[in-house]
Amino acid sequence: MLIRKMDSAIERFIKKKTGGIFSLCGIRNVGKTTMVLNLINKNADNVLYINFETDFDAFKFFTDELRYYDEKIDYFVLKLIAAYYQIDVMMLANFIIIFDEVKKVEGLHEFVQKSRFEIENSPIKLIEISSEDMTFKHRLYPISFDEYLMQTDKKWLVDVIRTHFLELRKMPEMLHDEIIGLFEEYLICGGMPQAVDAYLGKGTSHNVKTIQKNIIELILSEGSLYENVIFKLIPHELYNNDRFKFSDIRKGSTYNIYEEAINSLIQKGIINKYVRNDKDSKLIRLFYPDSGLLYSYLCASESKITEEWKKSGKIIRVLISNVLSWYFEEKRIKQYFWQSKGKAVIDCVAQLDGVGITPIDIITKGEPYTKNTASYMENNEIRAAIKLSYKDSFKEGKVFTIPYYAYYCLEDFESVLINCGG
Repeated sequence: MLIRKMDSAIERFIKKKTGGIFSLCGIRNVGKTTMVLNLINKNADNVLYINFETDFDAFKFFTDELRYYDEKIDYFVLKLIAAYYQIDVMMLANFIIIFDEVKKVEGLHEFVQKSRFEIENSPIKLIEISSEDMTFKHRLYPISFDEYLMQTDKKWLVDVIRTHFLELRKMPEMLHDEIIGLFEEYLICGGMPQAVDAYLGKGTSHNVKTIQKNIIELILSEGSLYENVIFKLIPHELYNNDRFKFSDIRKGSTYNIYEEAINSLIQKGIINKYVRNDKDSKLIRLFYPDSGLLYSYLCASESKITEEWKKSGKIIRVLISNVLSWYFEEKRIKQYFWQSKGKAVIDCVAQLDGVGITPIDIITKGEPYTKNTASYMENNEIRAAIKLSYKDSFKEGKVFTIPYYAYYCLEDFESVLINCGG
């Protein structure tokens, strides 16, 4: 069983003495259902599970009966569940009910949100899960690097990295090099639970590449023509261009033509988007749902691939930028990319709490030195700048170099400034 940061929130819900609703979303294969069922099996006895995608009878019953919804009827959804199982509604007392792929039944999620989940002081809990609507209160993302470490015998590194980050303190050189290696392994494996299980030898016997290929094929099988055109081109654009060039689709292609497809992919949680300079809404960067899927597709689609290329500084930077985009998305931190009138580009600019606008440049081994950060600072008044680097921590003026494996601590960057007098 994989350890997830979401575990504690679900366990608190399961153990609380009152009824209620726990709404969980996330892309397919991110581990939602497996996580919920594992935690319920560990903490509860009375469970009813309905999957509206695979159980056609349940799908048809709820779809048909919701036509007669009346908000004046107390416990309408609970009575619907009792009717489906042909039991008295009072028998649902102290049960946990799971609606998997709840959005498959049109309107059911909205009715659930209006319903009461307590009968004669007996609590009833309902967990609704969706792979389609990313607006649910709780969203499960692919496994982050700190979560990845938690699955290994190196879990003690999670707190060590955070402590050194907060104090801007260097690691012992050998330990720093070891963590860099672990992080680069994580970038290639990615954070999809099946892939992590396979890579760490804890789960399925399928190899990581096969798992990643299958997930990509599933995404493509459910996408529209235009959605798939965009999805397939993202790896090439991230690797070869500073921003997404629609002309690479075909001559004359524009953002307006593909805007609906892009917005649909974002709504499904399959891609993430940066705009340029926080204002150029049609000049964008798009990101894959997971660094492992991105790496897998790059390896399969780019020509003249060599083993040296696969771990080059450029590919590592692309993978880190992908991870970073989802980290800030999960933390609900505003982000965009910056491009000067010349050739200077900052991979990510983030609105960090207590710090303000902060440029974050990614520095990898083997890539040529750039003056991107200096160029940004010449044109913008900022409190601090960050270089996420293969090098260990140090400070030079307003520029803080931080090892890129500590990216998951960036939300606490204000504490670094306070501790270092920045």
